Amino acid sequence: MNTDINTCKECKSAYYTDVSEKKNLCATCAHYLYGKERCYHRFEGGERCAKCYWDGTFSERIKGIIKRNNKKLKSINISIFMATVVLVISTPLTVIGIIYIDTTLLSLAEYSFSRNVLLLLSVFGVLVSIPFLRKAKAHKKQLIKENPYLDSY
Repeated sequence: MNTDINTCKECKSAYYTDVSEKKNLCATCAHYLYGKERCYHRFEGGERCAKCYWDGTFSERIKGIIKRNNKKLKSINISIFMATVVLVISTPLTVIGIIYIDTTLLSLAEYSFSRNVLLLLSVFGVLVSIPFLRKAKAHKKQLIKENPYLDSY
């Protein structure tokens, strides 16, 4: 292992030059900014990583990137959760509604009308939640692909 030490232009931490894939950036900053391979840090009895010599500091720019993308990820996870809840509630109601459907669908009988409206709402829930769930999952996959550190820290 080469022990040449350089100072990162982004976070100002010292780092071993042979660990980073980018010139003038530590492995951590190269990972956050360019998606390069990260160092799985090992702080053993010291203030610096034994593998890359990074001191654990982040620049304000990287802190902002992490914060923004974590907010996006949280929003996507909430969307996935909500679509899943709607799907889980709507699916059995749709099946039950289909079994007990009134032949006139919107008949004027009070009992049949409420049952048929419930069926229509549940079918609408299923039809809306499936594409919404697929889109939210695809968005999450794309966000993690573009920002590989989201699933690693």
